[in-house]
Amino acid sequence: MAAEAITKAKVRVECETRGITEPDLAKKLGIEREQFSGKRLEQAVRKDVLLKGDNEAYKKAKEASDGFEHGYMNYGKVRELSQDVRLRMAEYVRTAILEMCELDSTFFSKLTSDPFDKPLGHWPIVKYLRGKLMGLGEELAAPGNAYPFIKWSFDLKTAKWEGSKFNIEMTENLTPEIEEGIGFQAQSFEAWQAG
Repeated sequence: MAAEAITKAKVRVECETRGITEPDLAKKLGIEREQFSGKRLEQAVRKDVLLKGDNEAYKKAKEASDGFEHGYMNYGKVRELSQDVRLRMAEYVRTAILEMCELDSTFFSKLTSDPFDKPLGHWPIVKYLRGKLMGLGEELAAPGNAYPFIKWSFDLKTAKWEGSKFNIEMTENLTPEIEEGIGFQAQSFEAWQAG
């Protein structure tokens, strides 16, 4: 989704940098004039320029994104597809943003070299809550919601360095957003180290 969000800007920058029009850029990326459209150009720029021709990352990220966004793929499959390419995708998006900022080459080189080249923000713990919705009623979701869900937040109790480890203690807050008369029965809560 992040790659899609910055594609139009990347098309504009590529055209300005090369001093050409969008149809000319499309031709350079292998799109014949009779096949040219803004959408085809964006797909080509995303795959060949932004993702540096990494077809595996493009295919898996697109499939996971579409499956999640349009709701036809279960979360396990979305996770499986994205797990293989999420760090590469984050690196490509970050690099593209830095390129579009037109940074001095010294700063750009520093920001795209070790240790700054590794995207941060990935929480190494993945949590799962499984349960059943129980009760009778026409609707499962709370009024105004498209589907039932659990609002999941946490309160941070402590966060401190202990030796060479950073330990965090938190309290989980789970609030079912469901129709009155429908209950949620938790069956399992799991926390896994993401890999």
